[in-house]
Amino acid sequence: MAQFRGTLEGARGSASRLGHKGSGLVTTARGWDVGVRVEATHEDGRDVFRVWRDGGSNNGTRVQLLVEVRGAETASGEAVVIPGHIAERGE
Repeated sequence: MAQFRGTLEGARGSASRLGHKGSGLVTTARGWDVGVRVEATHEDGRDVFRVWRDGGSNNGTRVQLLVEVRGAETASGEAVVIPGHIAERGE
């Protein structure tokens, strides 16, 4: 059974893809000068999503981590959002 499900809608309709704990799921959306990449992974028994900003189709090499969202790790069962966890990496 899939751990992750990604969907998109565009000019040619809708599509979806599945990801498993081992494969994860990566999605991107880009304009000419800015874009985002969302990575879904399964780490230490919980789902983790990272949202990265990049330079878009024109310059996708500069990448900056915008936010990380971790699945339930609190007693209340709520996800933990780590904003301002800004890091840069090259791709």
